[in-house]
Amino acid sequence: MKGKRMIVVLKDQFISKIATVFCFTFLMILLNQQSILAEIYHQKNFLVGDRASLMGGAYAAISDDASGAYYNPAGISFAYGDSVSGSGNAYHKVNTKYKKALGNEYDWDRESTSLLPNYFGLIKKFDDSAFTISYIVPETTIEHQDQVYHNIGSIDKYTLSLHSEDKIYLTGPSFSQKISDSLAVGVTLFYYYRQYRLQQSQYLKRSALSGGTEKLSYLSEKQTDQGFSPRVGVQWSPSEKFVIGVMASQTMLTSSDYVSDYSVIDESGSDGQITTKDDTIRKTPTQLTGGIAYYPNPFWLLSFDLDYYIANDSDFLNVLNISGGGEVFLDNENALRFGFYTNNDKRKSPSDSTINYEHIDMNGISFGYSTFSRNSSVSIGLIYSKGNGESQPLSGSSAIRDIERESMTIILAATYNY
Repeated sequence: MKGKRMIVVLKDQFISKIATVFCFTFLMILLNQQSILAEIYHQKNFLVGDRASLMGGAYAAISDDASGAYYNPAGISFAYGDSVSGSGNAYHKVNTKYKKALGNEYDWDRESTSLLPNYFGLIKKFDDSAFTISYIVPETTIEHQDQVYHNIGSIDKYTLSLHSEDKIYLTGPSFSQKISDSLAVGVTLFYYYRQYRLQQSQYLKRSALSGGTEKLSYLSEKQTDQGFSPRVGVQWSPSEKFVIGVMASQTMLTSSDYVSDYSVIDESGSDGQITTKDDTIRKTPTQLTGGIAYYPNPFWLLSFDLDYYIANDSDFLNVLNISGGGEVFLDNENALRFGFYTNNDKRKSPSDSTINYEHIDMNGISFGYSTFSRNSSVSIGLIYSKGNGESQPLSGSSAIRDIERESMTIILAATYNY
């Protein structure tokens, strides 16, 4: 009897410590909602995980696999067992069109294509708790633009060449503890690393009537951000058919290094160069997520999430995104998944008093197929999004142009239970 009482006491102390860590992390997130990281304007450019991404990212009230470390760490303690999962390849393509950017006639077209594994996770179960190690790439953009224009007003020839890369990496542990059969809490501590690079060159030659002058400019930008991205979550099932999940998250940067070099050479051979450095540490918005999952029968699942992003900066907006998804089992070995989501822009719309602003709200859909065996599953699917907005693409100009963007992602993922 004494041994059993001791086990109960130790378990209660352990749960108390987990609750303390949970509350501390939650407060740390809320107290750090200051200025926003100005480079990342959309939060759902790349959905994470196989099941979650094919359900439009509506996963806060489910999250019972390794991707729960990202959506809601509380859910991983409800996983069925130990598992390894990841995306083998994710083909991601984005096309952006700046309409009538030059001379009110010519479009700018930029394209981003990437092929990479963007998610890997491992779950280890311990009775009423679970531990996860995960690696996630929630953002990757490799953008190109190579265009030549002729006879634009007084300009005989204009050439623009651009290459940019922007990638975010998250990796770290997660822990989830069941408080009861229907209630669990969880904590994730991601290490955050972002690397951004841009190289852009422009060549301009005016017509003979305008002096025939030539000018070449070159711009190079580099930025590296490092920090931590804690996430805390709660998941509660008030009945057999309903599950409610909430999650709070915020990236906290510890360092930020930015370097910009801009040089111009004209026909006289004169060279002007400007170098800018900035190590200001910025902070991202706070993310608050609430979700609900409904199981009408053993073969159907419906889920819905609200993601609210708080920006304490007058130049940016508080943003609400919604996502919904479903899963239907055709039999014990085959399932279809589908979803929709919004991906709204945190920037304000351009106006006559702004320069180089851009605002574009996106809407997306997802669908896919999964097949199951005794110890494994394989999923394949497609995610498509599109949006329209306004932009000021010309450097130093307040001229507003329409912008159109569409993206497509092909997901191939697998999970192995052991």
